[in-house]
Amino acid sequence: RKNNEVEDLNNYSTSSPSSAPKKRRHDLTVTKGYPFGNYPDYYNYRLDHNGDDGRLKYMKHDWFEGKRVLDIGCNSGLISLILAFKFKCRKMIGIDIDESLISSAITKLQNNLKDGGDDDDEGSRPYPSIQFITENFMEDSTKQRHHRKKYDTICCFSVTKWIHLQHGDDGILKLFEKVKKLLNIGGIFILEPQNSSSYFNSRDFDDNTLRNLKEIKISPSDFPSILEKKYGFELEENFQISDHSKDCFQRCIYIFKNIN
Repeated sequence: RKNNEVEDLNNYSTSSPSSAPKKRRHDLTVTKGYPFGNYPDYYNYRLDHNGDDGRLKYMKHDWFEGKRVLDIGCNSGLISLILAFKFKCRKMIGIDIDESLISSAITKLQNNLKDGGDDDDEGSRPYPSIQFITENFMEDSTKQRHHRKKYDTICCFSVTKWIHLQHGDDGILKLFEKVKKLLNIGGIFILEPQNSSSYFNSRDFDDNTLRNLKEIKISPSDFPSILEKKYGFELEENFQISDHSKDCFQRCIYIFKNIN
C-alpha cells in the first residue's frame, strides 16, 4: 500500500491532458480557496448526523486530565473546547494560522462564560485554562507563545496534509521534530493524518502546493515508522474511524508516547 501511495502522489499533471501519465492522471490547477485547510465551515462536514465528533469516543482521560495540552491547527476550536472541559485539562492551548478561525474559537469560549486566562493562572481555576492563539506552528520564531512551556499531550487532528502540501517532506519532518521538542518525556502525541488519496481531492491548491506535491516522496503511511525510528516515539495504539458517513473522514488515529 505504501508504494502505491507514493506513486499516487507523483502521478499527476498540471498541464494538458495529453502530457499526463497514462497509468493515472490528476489534473490539478491553482484555485482560490483554503490552501492551509482553514475551512470556516469545517465542523459542518466533520460532525456526524447526530452532531457528534466520532473521534471523541476514542480519547482517554489519562491523556488529558490535569495535563497541559497543545492542539495544532485547532480551526474554530470546537474539539479543543470539548477535550478541555470533558477531560478536565489543566491547560489547553489551541493554535491556528487563520486569525478569523481563532476569533471564532474565542467567541465559542466566551459564549461558554469561560475566560482563557494566562499561563500563570494554571491550576487556580475551577475550570480549564484555555487559550486560542493565531500562530503558524511551522515558523521558527521563539517568540511564539506556544513555545513558552512543554506539554503533556499534543494533538494534530487532520493537519498533516496541509503541512505536507505547503512545506513538502521537509515540513512533515519539521513538524515531528518540533512536536518532539515540545513534548515532555512520557507525553502523548495524538496524530490523525489524512490519507494520501485526499491530497488530490483538495479544491484548494496554490502555486506552492502544486510545486510541493510533485516532489513528495514520504507517504502518510510512513509517518508511524518515521516517528518511531527517527524521533524516539513508541506507537501505543491506533484506532480506525470507520463509522463516519463520509469516506474522507474514515481515518486512522495514532497514539504515540515520547519515550526518550
